[in-house]
Amino acid sequence: LNLLDTLLRCPSPFPPGFFHIMSIPCSCINLSADIGVLPKKQNDDHIPIDTKGAECVDVASGLPFKLILSGVIPEEFMRSAVVEFNQIIAGKTLQYEGQLYEDDDAEDTHSESGNGGLNLPMRHEPFSATLQPCGQFIMPILCEPIVREGFYRIELKLGCRDVRCTEWAMPTTTPLEIFLRVEDYSE
Repeated sequence: LNLLDTLLRCPSPFPPGFFHIMSIPCSCINLSADIGVLPKKQNDDHIPIDTKGAECVDVASGLPFKLILSGVIPEEFMRSAVVEFNQIIAGKTLQYEGQLYEDDDAEDTHSESGNGGLNLPMRHEPFSATLQPCGQFIMPILCEPIVREGFYRIELKLGCRDVRCTEWAMPTTTPLEIFLRVEDYSE
């Protein structure tokens, strides 16, 4: 309201293009997991979790896994950049969401750990990939093993890095998140 009041009191002409709305093109990105083949457990006592439409992937406890981020950056977005960019970067956040089963043992195991950082997001260094001239990219994201069983959420933020090493956030059509169901398959 204060902005409009200031503009209405401003002498003519208004700054050119002030009321012109520009849209920022969004990138269409695919996120998938490369975890290998896991055996299925026949236990129906797991607690359901609301993934809000995101994919939920089974991961073996204590084994590393890989996420694969791929997509195409729109040509309009690349043309709108003031300085050319040739690298795509992704920042990863891992957050513990809850336990797998409603067992008394499972609850005790989580409380005995003494790691208060479970409920806090863990941030990692950004991963990067080179952008091809047509705007396509494929970025493997290697993830360290998760030892504790439970539900986890990995959220990725996409960006680009220009030739001056300046990093910019890049809008995507959907949120880049995936849920992990980490379970010990050794039993």
